[in-house]
Amino acid sequence: MDGDGLVPRSARLHLIDGLPPLRPDEQVFEAMLKGWRNQQLARNLSPGYVDDQERTVRAFTRHADAMPWQWTPQHIDEWSADLRAVHGCVRSTLRNYQGSVRKFCDFLTNPAYRLTRILDDGTGRVAPSLQPLVTTLLEINRPKSRLIWLRNPNVVRLLRDLATSTIPLTHDGLHHETPWRTVARLRDLLMDSGVLPRVDRQLLLYRRWLTERLATIEDPRTPPAPAALRHLAPNAPTTGHGGEGAAGSLPDPPGQAGDHPGRRLPYLTRRQRPHDRALSAGRPRRLAHQENGHPTPSPDIPSLVHEDGPDAQPRPSAAGHHAEPGAATSAPPPRHAPAGL
Repeated sequence: MDGDGLVPRSARLHLIDGLPPLRPDEQVFEAMLKGWRNQQLARNLSPGYVDDQERTVRAFTRHADAMPWQWTPQHIDEWSADLRAVHGCVRSTLRNYQGSVRKFCDFLTNPAYRLTRILDDGTGRVAPSLQPLVTTLLEINRPKSRLIWLRNPNVVRLLRDLATSTIPLTHDGLHHETPWRTVARLRDLLMDSGVLPRVDRQLLLYRRWLTERLATIEDPRTPPAPAALRHLAPNAPTTGHGGEGAAGSLPDPPGQAGDHPGRRLPYLTRRQRPHDRALSAGRPRRLAHQENGHPTPSPDIPSLVHEDGPDAQPRPSAAGHHAEPGAATSAPPPRHAPAGL
């Protein structure tokens, strides 16, 4: 050997920056097994048991000829059938093998490790104020939905901003964040875990909607009439903004001209449709529709008030008085007159 401790004709080791690792898939798999082994030893499991678990996972990987991120349920089925039919494993042994693979997959998808990275407050630990949220997420009995939720980039962004105090951990701090569905789900989890005080969820959603709605109104003093109320004022203009007789505004109630448009809603809701007024006055609904310019309702729709026939008795008026005998009463013609009459 030379003075520097090298064997004659041996090459020196030179590390070159920027080169990709050799067989990266295998290196990642070995890192997974090493992390799983450390976790089991930290749980005070015996080294022999840990070696058996690792040996089972390696055997399944060789049979599937795929890495853990490429495993499918079909790989498990084929491996189990081969152990049962070809190798003659009993049921208890087969369940133990399947349990080893399941524990390895649980370790890889455990959200605790991911949450530790997402909720890091800059000190390498989870923010103390968000620790109850971590406990709540780990206790959810739907691991698939939890895993999918944590993969959402908007969820990751919101959690990181809350952990670093970029977003205040208050209801007002979450009020203007988007998208609103993700924010609403996160707010529910924060309230369930006790991080935020509990408030009415519907009230918060309505507050957010109202803020966004008011931001779209150009002139808050003259909002456009809702489409659901235009049938109550059929002669009013339907487009435009502001001013007397402007399009998009309903006529003012009698005696309240120039009032704020918000006062029109109680007035419009107190108005009754023509056929409702006809029913209260005891007149046939078909006549009320004709007097107000509305089309006659279809004969297939049953009427709540029987129409007067030629032999009908006079109806009492709305004031409760009977018509005088011999007074002329107008009776509606029959709907289907006989042919030749």
